[in-house]
Amino acid sequence: MAGLFDAAKSSWTQDDVLHFARRAGFHLKPEEAQTLVAGGPAATVDAWLDARADEATFKTALDAKSDVYFDSGADGSNQGAHGFTLTPPGWLKEAQGHFCFSMQFNPNQAKERLALFWHQLLATGATKVDNVALMINQIQLFRDKGRGPFLDLLKAVSHDPAMLRWLDGIANSVDGSGKAPNENYAREVMELYSLGPYNGYGEEDIKAFAQLFAGWTFYASGSELVPDPGAPYVANNGHPIVAMGQANPAGSPLLLDGRGDTLAAGARLPNRRNIPSGTTVSLLGATAPVMGTDYGEDALNLITTNRANECAQFLARRILRHFLAPEADLSTQVFNDFVTTLKGESFHIGNVLKKLFKSETFYQPAYRFALAEGPVAWLIRQARALCPNLAQALAKPLTGTTVPSFPMYAGGNSNTIEKIVWYLEYAGQKLLDPKGPNGWGEHLAWINSNTARYRSRLAAALAYGPSDWTLDGRNHANLTDVGFFPTDPLQWFPANPTGPIDVWNRLVELIQPAPIPPALRDQTLTGTSGLWGPGNAFSGWNATDQKKARDLAFLLLSTPYAQVH
Repeated sequence: MAGLFDAAKSSWTQDDVLHFARRAGFHLKPEEAQTLVAGGPAATVDAWLDARADEATFKTALDAKSDVYFDSGADGSNQGAHGFTLTPPGWLKEAQGHFCFSMQFNPNQAKERLALFWHQLLATGATKVDNVALMINQIQLFRDKGRGPFLDLLKAVSHDPAMLRWLDGIANSVDGSGKAPNENYAREVMELYSLGPYNGYGEEDIKAFAQLFAGWTFYASGSELVPDPGAPYVANNGHPIVAMGQANPAGSPLLLDGRGDTLAAGARLPNRRNIPSGTTVSLLGATAPVMGTDYGEDALNLITTNRANECAQFLARRILRHFLAPEADLSTQVFNDFVTTLKGESFHIGNVLKKLFKSETFYQPAYRFALAEGPVAWLIRQARALCPNLAQALAKPLTGTTVPSFPMYAGGNSNTIEKIVWYLEYAGQKLLDPKGPNGWGEHLAWINSNTARYRSRLAAALAYGPSDWTLDGRNHANLTDVGFFPTDPLQWFPANPTGPIDVWNRLVELIQPAPIPPALRDQTLTGTSGLWGPGNAFSGWNATDQKKARDLAFLLLSTPYAQVH
């Protein structure tokens, strides 16, 4: 029998496209959305999830022109006016800025949105990994595999160098001494990443997985080694390997586990899997050989086979919570039908999301503006709304520089101005560095009196960003400690507004808050204390009106209506 997510949407309006873009990506301007209406829902969703847009210009800008960090170099920390480097252990703020820049400017928004989603679910933190290059590599893994089969992603992240350091995979050893293997990843791969707490497994399954994962680590060699006086070497890349006493696979000096001393070309790896060849373990209702040729990787298949229902329930909660609505607002039928969809699509995330975004269910009024938005997604959405797009930014350098008009996510002069990415931490989401493997809360967990305060300051940075450039970024009274967004009211309006209602309507089109009562709109514009006052004192779109447009953008961004999507 067909379920709710088999009922394909037939009509397709600009509002539908905007709702889809806010959830499946970050943002489209109304004129951008209108170009997708003619294509219909099926073709639009397929092209979006398949990431068919040309990324050549974006990648060139990211590699050679992006300025997530720009300063005079006076403090010795300058990584270059363009194309900053991400060397381990590197600068976390630069890595955070790298991710933010990609989310704002990548024309394939689905890749970035899914990377953010998986970073939230398969959470890994830079503080412990202590290597920003490995963190950026993991985000790229999420871009590459985040829209494919969940099992492929789970296997890849289980071998990922950042994850191996984060959850102590590199310390998981069965060396014949009787010491128990490290169970950290074995526990979290089920509890936090695929099934939920003790949902279809027990302590014996954790112990079995720990044995199967023994010896999993990674190595780097040659140009992947970066001298570090404290290590003395750090790896900026990694290749999965199971350390079993075999010969050095690189044939040259090799670094194991990502930090420390190198192994000589003729050296042998340590044996961290000293287990008798006939040993088997019982796991999720099956028997697996510990020393099989896959060295435990195929045991992960059992999560989506022997525990398919539990895995589907777990993923359904996380996917629906991020893309549709909180579980408390979902009917039993919606939830169960989505579980069935996950199993029916063999846990292929891209195909599952296509069914979700093509369904009539996704576009029901109850699910529009039903989710409080996380601070990173919120900031990126509004940066896409109010800042120059990639072509505009490349064509118009900041005044007095050759720097394109990009936000400086990692700040200006590091001694005199706060970094935008730091304010994301204050707003509740320290990108690339969650406090634990359970990531962050979602929906209403994002909003409290403290995080709202910092969202308001980010709103000020967006609304009042200077239209020209000074090295310290402090040429606007309302922007003294947040950073720099190159926003300009003249670029917000395709045609000059002729009155306050024109200013309101266009900013609502760009910022896309939940519907605001007309009475509140009228009071804000022309009420006794309104921006233009009872006399509707519009001056003909001069500097005074443009300043009031910035004020209105700030007010809209700061309302509860603009925190949901």
